[in-house]
Amino acid sequence: YCKLQSEIFESRRLKPYHLTCVNYQWYVIGYDMLRKQVQRFVPSRMQTLRVLNATFVRPKDFSVDKFLKGSFGVYSGGKPIEIRIWFDSFAARLVQERMWHGLVKVRKLPDNEIELTLILTSTVEIIPWILSWGVHGKALAPKELTLEIAKSLHGTIKHYT
Repeated sequence: YCKLQSEIFESRRLKPYHLTCVNYQWYVIGYDMLRKQVQRFVPSRMQTLRVLNATFVRPKDFSVDKFLKGSFGVYSGGKPIEIRIWFDSFAARLVQERMWHGLVKVRKLPDNEIELTLILTSTVEIIPWILSWGVHGKALAPKELTLEIAKSLHGTIKHYT
């Protein structure tokens, strides 16, 4: 398996528990025998796969919903973070049409704008999503998130100047 920020393939043994497609990317969630914990893997980063004759029983207490709790996609972990995002009237309608899980609140603002509040345990996937709205959305909190987005935008501007 080759991790995202590596060029070296490592030999891994995996007990696959769940296969899911999130944002057009496939993931296998399973028990990593080397790391001794449940992790996510991208099948396209695997090579020379072998299916072993060994069998296993998925633990009864495994729940993909619990594993992904606090994620915007598949990345979760860490302590919960309250994230607030403003959307103008154009984006507000589209954002409100999305199916949200229980830890999301939508507050209506004047002029058909909204403020979206999410409780996440990772900001890895929310940052590019916020940036994808361009001028139609703006991260309001927490401060660390707004600074990270500003840093990303400054880096992007350098590509075009």
